[in-house]
Amino acid sequence: MTEALCLFTRMVSIGDGIFPSIQCYESLIRGLFHNRKLDDALQVFDVMIQSRTQPTSLIYETLVIHLCKRGQVARAESLCKQMEGDFGALSSNKVVYNYLILQYCKEQNMENAISVIMGMVDKGIELDSYTYNTLIHGFHVAGYVDAVLSSYEIMVVKGLIPNVITCKILNNNRYKDRKCEHKRWMEKLLPQVQNKGRFMLCKSAE
Repeated sequence: MTEALCLFTRMVSIGDGIFPSIQCYESLIRGLFHNRKLDDALQVFDVMIQSRTQPTSLIYETLVIHLCKRGQVARAESLCKQMEGDFGALSSNKVVYNYLILQYCKEQNMENAISVIMGMVDKGIELDSYTYNTLIHGFHVAGYVDAVLSSYEIMVVKGLIPNVITCKILNNNRYKDRKCEHKRWMEKLLPQVQNKGRFMLCKSAE
């Protein structure tokens, strides 16, 4: 990777009508991240932006995901906002938003996770099963029982499928929660899942 980065630097500095292709940027950025050279990858990305070369979805996803993996989720979200300003169409990337939500949920920063979701809604991006399952798990870990149940009710209404982890969480809350209204709520909601042909999924999580 050192030789590739040196060649890239020489190409950019010489100019003279020779410019890196989008494939060059993509391969170099992915390679640098793979070799844990985060700062170098971000520098290459900055050069690409300055040259007004529009990143591909793969570059965009790679940057955000690797920043999140290194615990720099705030920086990743800042990058998303930068991308929204420079390349508006590319900002409506569900994979990227779902990864931001996942990392905020892992940090139990549910306020920021909700903020990302509101941004998705404002842009007309449909929340999918992955989004809701991630959110439910985050609320569960953070101790927000009401939010778990509310999010699950929305899933049912939308006809989205809960994963095994979500079903385990729902079963736990069904017995651990001492509030009668929550118990009645769960008795109402769980049969709806069963009626949609998802009984075995929830049953296997018990």
